[in-house]
Amino acid sequence: MIFKNKTILAELLFIILLSLIPLLWFIPDHMLIGFDSGYPVDFIGYFQQRTFTWLSSQNFGVDISSQMGQLPLHALQAVVSALGVGQYNVQKVTFVFWFLLVSFSMYALIYYLYPKASYWIIRLFAVVLFAVNFYIFSFWIQGSQSALASYSLIPLTALILIKFFRKQLSPLSAAVYLSLAVLFLNAGGVYGIPVLGSAIATAVTIFIFFIFLQSNEGFKMFKRVFLMLILFILIAIPLNSFWLLPFSSYFQQLYTANLTQVGGVEAALGWTNFISEHTSFLNLFRLQGDLNWYNHPGFYSNAYLENPLLISLSFIFPGLAYLAYLLVKNGNEKVIVLLFTMISFVGLFLSAGTHGPFGWIYGLLLEHIPGFAAFRSPYYKFMPIVVFSFSILGGITLYYLLKQIRFTTLRTILGITAIILLMLYHYPIYDKGQFEFNKPFSMMVNIPDYVLDYAKFEKSVSNDYKTLVLPAINYNFPIKAYTWSYWSVSPLFTGLSDNAVVMNDAVLLPGEKAYIRELYQALREGNIERAKAIAKKINIKYLLLTEDITPEYHTAPTEEPKFYKNILEKNSDSFRVVWKNGPWNLYEIRSEITPKLYTVNSVDLYQGVNENSYKLQSRFNHDFVLEQDLTDANHTQLLTKLPINSRIRSLTCVSCIVLEDNSKVVNLQRPNVLPSSFLYKYKHSSINLDSSDQSLEQNLKISLAKAGEISAIKDIEKEKIEREVWLPSIITLTKAWENINNLTKSKVNNLDNFNELYITYLHNQIEKNDVATVYRGLKLDENDTLMQALAKSIEEMDKVEKLLDKDINRYEWKRIFMYDLGDIQGSEIVLDTQSIPLDNNNDAIYPSVFTSTSSSAASPKSVDATGIVQGLGKNLDSKIFLEFKDFSNSLGEVRTILIDFPSKKEECLYAPIQNYSWDKKYVIGGKLAEDLKGIPIDELSVYTKTIRGTFMTKDLQTKNNYYFQSDVTFPMENLDKNGFTFLFSGFQNDKNATVYFCGPEKSNPEEIFTNLYVQTPTVPIVYAYDKKSSAQENPPKISFKQIDPTKYEIAISDAKGPFILGFLERYSSNWEIKFKDSGQEINDHFMLNGFANGWLIDKKGSYSLIIDFYPQKLFVIGSIISITSFCLVVLLLVYKLFRRNSKNNAKI
Repeated sequence: MIFKNKTILAELLFIILLSLIPLLWFIPDHMLIGFDSGYPVDFIGYFQQRTFTWLSSQNFGVDISSQMGQLPLHALQAVVSALGVGQYNVQKVTFVFWFLLVSFSMYALIYYLYPKASYWIIRLFAVVLFAVNFYIFSFWIQGSQSALASYSLIPLTALILIKFFRKQLSPLSAAVYLSLAVLFLNAGGVYGIPVLGSAIATAVTIFIFFIFLQSNEGFKMFKRVFLMLILFILIAIPLNSFWLLPFSSYFQQLYTANLTQVGGVEAALGWTNFISEHTSFLNLFRLQGDLNWYNHPGFYSNAYLENPLLISLSFIFPGLAYLAYLLVKNGNEKVIVLLFTMISFVGLFLSAGTHGPFGWIYGLLLEHIPGFAAFRSPYYKFMPIVVFSFSILGGITLYYLLKQIRFTTLRTILGITAIILLMLYHYPIYDKGQFEFNKPFSMMVNIPDYVLDYAKFEKSVSNDYKTLVLPAINYNFPIKAYTWSYWSVSPLFTGLSDNAVVMNDAVLLPGEKAYIRELYQALREGNIERAKAIAKKINIKYLLLTEDITPEYHTAPTEEPKFYKNILEKNSDSFRVVWKNGPWNLYEIRSEITPKLYTVNSVDLYQGVNENSYKLQSRFNHDFVLEQDLTDANHTQLLTKLPINSRIRSLTCVSCIVLEDNSKVVNLQRPNVLPSSFLYKYKHSSINLDSSDQSLEQNLKISLAKAGEISAIKDIEKEKIEREVWLPSIITLTKAWENINNLTKSKVNNLDNFNELYITYLHNQIEKNDVATVYRGLKLDENDTLMQALAKSIEEMDKVEKLLDKDINRYEWKRIFMYDLGDIQGSEIVLDTQSIPLDNNNDAIYPSVFTSTSSSAASPKSVDATGIVQGLGKNLDSKIFLEFKDFSNSLGEVRTILIDFPSKKEECLYAPIQNYSWDKKYVIGGKLAEDLKGIPIDELSVYTKTIRGTFMTKDLQTKNNYYFQSDVTFPMENLDKNGFTFLFSGFQNDKNATVYFCGPEKSNPEEIFTNLYVQTPTVPIVYAYDKKSSAQENPPKISFKQIDPTKYEIAISDAKGPFILGFLERYSSNWEIKFKDSGQEINDHFMLNGFANGWLIDKKGSYSLIIDFYPQKLFVIGSIISITSFCLVVLLLVYKLFRRNSKNNAKI
């Protein structure tokens, strides 16, 4: 027996002691929470939440049906907590458990391969290096159970497969053991698949290796392998049905959505390049390459990058790994060494990602293999393979090196010393300070009493309403950072309470985000009535003010909590404190709030697809649907049945294209393959510009491509320019502009073509400027064929510019806005005053209105209760114009200053932006003097600088030795006849902003820059409003009971006709509703108010309804299948064990 062997017993005791290392990390009364750990405060409550496929505690609810595979991981801590282990000790127990599992999984494999007592050094070295290394430590710091589970799976997978190929396990036994391993160590189901990359790659390598090795067995071997795989699938699928079934119908949808969310394949490739920056083979051989190791002052890794001794010692790892093949002589053992050497090669290739020299292959896999983008962080997904193989190979080498020593005692001493040195080499792992990854923030924190008290109080509050967290976190980088060292991108509250807590984090959908931003904005502006109207609409009854937020955190500054506190205290008649402890205050909104389930008789219909739809949705008290949400095949009939109160159509601002960034409209790029390349003729087919079917769009596309090619001439020495190579491109460009000239003649003087003509105008300006630059730069004789061809192109572009100039510049489009009325004649035209500009006194600036045929202007006459300006009239022409006579100039008093940069000085004009607000956008503009007195344009610049608080300002001053540092620099490029304009927006929590207009030292900026201004850019929202229905009867009464987060029972009383049932959880087509008595489903389901669920119900009287979340049914069915399958597998194992013992007894 194994425990009769003292050596083995000693090894097991050593592993148990080794697994107590996590106890060194924990400070008394501290727990790991925040960063990417995902750990909750309430372990049991968090587990109970995860037994449902709908998570109602996060914002407006989240579908987590694809995350049910994480249930076993959450169950571990819940079980430990349920056993009575204290809150701060639960993680100690679970961390020790995972360390034991990691260690024993490797020990099980290595003991199987090297069972003799004399092989103790192989076993201990393999276990220690596998459990104590910097790769896995990066996941220990986060407490990532998914990573630890998948890491433990690697040696167990190898053990099962090696025993199978050695015919020590039957296909059935191998399939059973492998299925059980995957069941408990699946790293969280579908979300764990990327983390399982190492186990998958290891398994594939073992299969390929042994199939080649045993190929002489022929069909018999293939039949055995095929049988095992089939049995594995047949056993693993039922065992994992508890997460496979809820997820099964959403695989493609989820993968596509997640890939789109991170920016598609191109963004995945960019991220892979970023992660692979330091994954050279030289680093990977030394078990390094983690991106976090580099460019982090004070990080423990710097010692391993700078200390000569530690750098030298790191080369021992590849030496130990690859000496094994040379030292091992036994044939069978040589096979094992060869196997793990091949596994290491696979791991090195995959871990390197897109780093050279073979990174291009990994890039091709990302681009062309569907689903491979899940492995876009190759080092973190595949480096375990290298560590795993090096652990075994290193132990083998060390054994054979020590074997050369005759004296057993000396061998033992040296072996123990090697193990100790291996552990000492990784000395930072034993330091609890490594959990302070971003001082003053740490992942080991003490949870304040007031946070725990809030969690208890929340249990007494009705979960029918939601709570909004104040202040708003950073919009661009949604970090939650608190003064008690907590820092995370994940919300704290889902692990704290079952009640819904809303904040402006990254998981909000567009409609939800629009409401929340509007609500924060209303509170900031002190518009209490508007704030209460929005809160009513989205079911928010409470406001949680967290004064312990860190507003001055330099990476993600937030708003000042005191700002909100002053507003709430000044309006105590609207906000009542219902709970207070330390810096946390819970306010109740003292007004009627729409319950989670409610009824209405009709809705407004927003027609047309327009980004303004989401801006409009929080302006009305009436419920609405967006026509764009009802255009699919499932909703076309519903659109005709819905009781419509009003039809509202947001009008398109035709002229607003002028306000967009030109580079986003027309982007001239130099192609990779130029006419001088031998590949050019293969890539570019011949272009026939004489064809009559050439459109304006096609000619513009051709001209842009040719202008991009011609721009490359600037980089060629005059003597080396081959006329015959470049002339065809110039001639094609000229012909394209001849065609454009002819095509635009029929389109001018018609405002319906404005967008098309403006895009043509942009092409003209950008391409002409670039070609003219080439012409001027060549400085060749004017009679040169190349110069003549370029001049001809410029001449054709001049013709188009003159043709378009009158149409494009007929109005000053920065203060005149043109809207297309389309087919809405007869509707009332309405202007949303929330969207029009304000003067320096924050009073609205109202526009004049005229049409394409009228010259008279009529001012708006009235404002209704919703803040909408009316009275613009009906039966207008096809276009309507809003003219703002004077935009306010927010540029303060202009002064002069000499600015000291590290390498130069500049003479500047500077002025503050008046009434600056960080959440607004600004246009900075002006003109340059006609005579710059020889100053090159590229020596002129515009800067902005903001003050964000003492923490950030002090940091900047220290780093830059008090030299001036701008936040944004605007280079003087792409100037036009109207001067220069730049778009500027600040950072969250900025206190003020200053603009600098600068020229070189000893210049006079007052003579250079004129007509300077700063304005708030605005696009007024205009729409057509058509009232369809008159007053209606009150909707039916409703009462409801929440059975669980995925099921509600509703009682409808006295319904007199069709009505709409609203459900203020995030819209999902998986929400189903049916009549309780008959079980008949109601199929008229749609998105209500841009984010919620709505059903059209056409039944009179009183009755009961049931709302269900469909994936929960699949989870319940899947769980029954999994439990049943698990019981059957256990019975099978017991039967096999009983049968084996019976055979052994019979032999005796």
